[in-house]
Amino acid sequence: MSILNWLTGGTFESNKNEGDALFNSKQYGEARLAYQLALKKAKHAASDEIKQLKTRIERCSFELALAKIAQAEKHFSNGETESAFELLEDVQDIYNNSEIAEKVSMVRERFEQTEAQKVSEQAEEMSDDDILAVISGTWTFAQAEEYAEMPEDFLTGLVAAHDENFKKAIDLIDSAIKQTPDCLYAKMEFAKILISDGQNDRALKSLEDFTIQAGEDAVDELVAAYTLMAQIYIENKETDKAEEALLSAYKKAPGSHVPMLNLGVFLREQKEYERSYTSLKNALDAMSKQQPDMRVPRELGLTCLAMGSKKEAKDYLVSCIDYWNSTDAHEQYDPDTAVPAAVLLEENGELEKACNIYRHLCTGYDTERRFFYLTESARLLLQQKNLPDNTVLAEEYITRARKLAVDDEQLSALDELTK
Repeated sequence: MSILNWLTGGTFESNKNEGDALFNSKQYGEARLAYQLALKKAKHAASDEIKQLKTRIERCSFELALAKIAQAEKHFSNGETESAFELLEDVQDIYNNSEIAEKVSMVRERFEQTEAQKVSEQAEEMSDDDILAVISGTWTFAQAEEYAEMPEDFLTGLVAAHDENFKKAIDLIDSAIKQTPDCLYAKMEFAKILISDGQNDRALKSLEDFTIQAGEDAVDELVAAYTLMAQIYIENKETDKAEEALLSAYKKAPGSHVPMLNLGVFLREQKEYERSYTSLKNALDAMSKQQPDMRVPRELGLTCLAMGSKKEAKDYLVSCIDYWNSTDAHEQYDPDTAVPAAVLLEENGELEKACNIYRHLCTGYDTERRFFYLTESARLLLQQKNLPDNTVLAEEYITRARKLAVDDEQLSALDELTK
């Protein structure tokens, strides 16, 4: 179709016929353009003809999305990983429905698994120098300076820890620290490795040595050390010591939101909801507004929910959803945030918003609960009877859920939906 024809030419009938011819020859992009032009000239067309036209446009968009997915798979098989992922990003701009979203999610997951396997295979072939190069990329300047002066056993131990040979790593790093008792950051590294090996008591001693020795220029590391200590105390059911460690982290960095966030979560777990709420509100005030940490409103929402303040809980949890939507992170909804938000929205009568959350979760990373998300999506679609397409869409979700059902109870739950 020429640009001139697109702008001025043809009648409803002629453009529809051209679209049909293109559609039959599987030229879906051009067919869609012809149908769209016909739709612009459909003022006097019968309603069933317009409906048929819209169905054809939907089908063209669906086929174009499938073609884009196939193109992405071809790029990936040719080693063009970046362009393959970019093509997948484009798919839902062409046609965004549950089936396409599911296909995109499955293909992306396969791509990511393949890439992860490649990285793992490459890691197995890495030399000790390669491993050290990767590890050192996370060091601060102060760490790099200190580690350069450590005995060689220290670096060899870090490589052993990377390979999860913790016994060898602990022996080597312990020896290196004993040779350089004034070292600082090495004691923090040693504690982390001891924790990985389950030696919490020795880890606590190393962390205590670090906190006593560290100066005010190691604020971030001190916060991390006290937080690790708190985690060990929590595991040991020494809650008073855990709270003391978290408060110590706060005192070292009163302007940071992270210690207050950690303290708030801890207090909620202890059912001290009022104190938890206060700590988390302080974290919210201290948090950067340019780069918000969505853990803070999430934890505030969960704390408000535990307190019975459902309206405030909904506001905080939905703010997380709104933020993820604004950053196009639909497929990365945190289920522990999203599900309570959906429940609260449904209780408030906001069925469409609640349903949309479950629908996005259907294409997210939490595959273990996908049956639940599909079922809830279908249930809420069926409750919105004012939207005629919802019944068809609900049936799609039910069909997909049946494939995931693992027992008669789940199948019966689906049967109840269709009654």
